[in-house]
Amino acid sequence: MGSIVGGEGIVFRPSKVKNESTKTSLGSITNKYLWQASLEILRFIPLSSTDINSGIIITDWYSPKETTKFRFKINIFIKDSTISPNAIDIKIFEQIFRNGYWIENDNNMKNIEQKWQKIWHDENAFVAINNSTSPKYYILEMLPYPSGKIHMGHLRNYSIGDCIARFMRSKNFNVLHPMGWDAFGLPAENAAISNNSHPMEWTYINIDTMRDQLKSIGLSYDWLRELTSCDPDYYKHEQKFFLELYKKDLAYQKESLVNWDPVDKTVLANEQVIDGRGWRSGALIEKRYLKQWFLRITNYAEELLSELSNLTAWPHNVRTMQEKWIGKSHGLNFNFKRFFQLNQKLSLELALLLLATIILSFHNW
Repeated sequence: MGSIVGGEGIVFRPSKVKNESTKTSLGSITNKYLWQASLEILRFIPLSSTDINSGIIITDWYSPKETTKFRFKINIFIKDSTISPNAIDIKIFEQIFRNGYWIENDNNMKNIEQKWQKIWHDENAFVAINNSTSPKYYILEMLPYPSGKIHMGHLRNYSIGDCIARFMRSKNFNVLHPMGWDAFGLPAENAAISNNSHPMEWTYINIDTMRDQLKSIGLSYDWLRELTSCDPDYYKHEQKFFLELYKKDLAYQKESLVNWDPVDKTVLANEQVIDGRGWRSGALIEKRYLKQWFLRITNYAEELLSELSNLTAWPHNVRTMQEKWIGKSHGLNFNFKRFFQLNQKLSLELALLLLATIILSFHNW
């Protein structure tokens, strides 16, 4: 099984994609996917040298069409067979034309980026202001699971939220754009066991790493409002809320058929099962009867369904998904009157056989 950009990246099923590689003359391995992807990305730049055996790609100097006084070149070294952040080294060299000579560019993009990130931090540029007279705007993306590595899936989602947050700030909105960590559950515990460390230690080390990565990207989060779901100061509120649900008889236990991941040793929602496998581990999912906690959301199904029509600003496909998630069912009515008009004994047997067939078919479906 292969994965892209770390253990929490996109998992490739063995039957679909192979993590192909080629052995180099130096005994190391060059990953073919990284090699092909690198060449594809650099196709607009003339190449100076390439060697798949040693995993090296060197471009020629390139000047964008907008300027003739700036140029850059890129060196790529693919040093591993796995598709991971540590499998590839990228170096960018920049030069500017000054006084008839090409000289190294001290004001490169990395320096400019770090300069402005420091200014944003020092001036609390992204901190939401309490009691502000400006109109309020709240943006929250899904909190990441602290695996220890930020991957392209994170960057895709969070860059969208970041664009919206910056746009609304430019419109003079008081934007609350927080970040936190979905850090509870058996996956964290199992990962810690695999790494021979305590779950708390493993989780908080990963959080520190991922926080630094997110900050280096420059996303406009209000880090003063950072939260972690495994922190007692946070989950005590969840516990209090659950107790209120239990007192109101809205939380209850019963045995139910669940999707069991034998690797992560946890229950998965139907949405987390892809082609019969766990979305994270890739293991074949087992069906088991386990005692589970449930919330009586059916008590509010009618109200939820009726209010969906008032969410006119929501996309139609999202409202449809919510309607299916609420899952109101009208059931089936059977009328055996015509059976019993013929032969009561025979009709009763046929009716029971029909019902048994329907029940078994539904169970197996």
